[in-house]
Order: sequence, then structure tokens, then C-alpha cells
Amino acid sequence: MLKKLFIYLILFGALIIICDYGINYTVAKQIDNKSPYYLSFASIGANSLESRLDCWATIRTSSSNADLEKYLFDIVSNLSLPFDKNNLLVFTSGDTVSINYEAANDQIKGYFVFESDMAKNETYMVISLLTTNKKVSLHNYENIFNRMLGIEWKYYYLYTASLDCLVDGKSQKELLKVINQKLKTEDIEIYQDENTLSMAGFSPIISKTVKQQESLNNNKYNVQIAVRNNVNEGKTYIYIGSPLILGDY
Repeated sequence: MLKKLFIYLILFGALIIICDYGINYTVAKQIDNKSPYYLSFASIGANSLESRLDCWATIRTSSSNADLEKYLFDIVSNLSLPFDKNNLLVFTSGDTVSINYEAANDQIKGYFVFESDMAKNETYMVISLLTTNKKVSLHNYENIFNRMLGIEWKYYYLYTASLDCLVDGKSQKELLKVINQKLKTEDIEIYQDENTLSMAGFSPIISKTVKQQESLNNNKYNVQIAVRNNVNEGKTYIYIGSPLILGDY
């Protein structure tokens, strides 16, 4: 079922009302960044807001508190983020120890959660990087994580943009159509509920930079696009996730 594919679809807002507003689909002014995500937003006149990289990995051995701090220090330093041990939050509960940390520079903001489970003899690392700078390519940060030998990371990307108006159901479909044309999306499947219009498919353009993909019912997916109105703000938000949009994991 396609619905299962979207079990992790991000749920934004409390009450969403689809109203009968039109939208002008003229192509926006060309932007310098040639990312297919930003070009997709530009093609519908949307304002790019934020880019996000979520990545996580499992190490098949437990780690001490000192080990977790060493992992954190190495990664934060390689990301050119400041490291201040005084801002490190440490939690212990039974066989589990975890550390939380966040830091920022003039390009990205990073959130880090590392946890060791002595009973399962495993260590988990979850990292989120956010930026509002269109000149920053989050894909480049994969190289830093991949240099950690013996650790296999999963990478999920989310790009967010907005339109300064509300969009009715028919126009939401037109927005998806324009973006799909820009990304040359294939094998498209649509999911719609009361609040969200979303689709998933395979984009050969995105596959050039994002190697990870998901499979369901013999179909491959490496992109998911969602359109959602926020009636309280009078705006429409557009999300492009690759390979999917994740709420949590």
C-alpha cells in the first residue's frame, strides 16, 4: 500500500483548510544555485526557506562516555563547528548513556544525539544539519561522515519553501506537476489525505547526487514532494524530501 510508504510523512500544523485561491505559475527569476531542489522551487515562484540533512548510523559495539565524546569531537571539528564541552548534555539510565549537543557557524547549524546501549552492545549516532544559505550544498558533508571507517550512514534530505498565498486542491496538483517536470520524475504515485497532497517517484536527476532510495511493491523511490496549506499564516509550504520525507526515525 502506498499509504504505508508515507507513514513517516511530516505532519505540520493543527488545522489545515484548503481554500479556493489561484496561483500564478510564471517561472521565477533564475537563481545562482543550480541545485535541482532550488530550481524546482524557482519554477513555481516559491521562496526557499531551509535545507536539512538527517543522517544516522549504528555501530555494532557499545561505547563509553569518553568514546561518545571522542566521536562527537571528531565530527564537530570536521564540520568546522565549535566544540564546547560545557554545552554537552549527558544522560545515563541503566545500561544506556547518551550525549546531546548542538552548535552552529555562519553556514550550518548541527544537532547531535549519540547513544550507547551496553545491553545490546550497540552505539547509535543521529545528526541533523540545517542551513538557510542556498550556496551551501549539504551533499558535500557526506564526505566527512563517510571518512569514518567501518560506519555506514543513511542520509535523508529535506528542502522547504513557501508561497505567500493559499492554494486550492486543483492548484496543488499543478504545483506537483511543474516540480515533477523539472525533476523528470518517473513512476509517480499520489497520496492525499484531508490536509496534505503528496507524491513519491523516481527522479534520474536526483539520483546523480542521492544514491539512497527506497523500494515498495517493486517500485523505486528517491523523491517525495508534499504541498500543505497553513491557513493561519496564509501561506502554502512545499517540501521536497529525498529519498522520502521523514517525520522521525
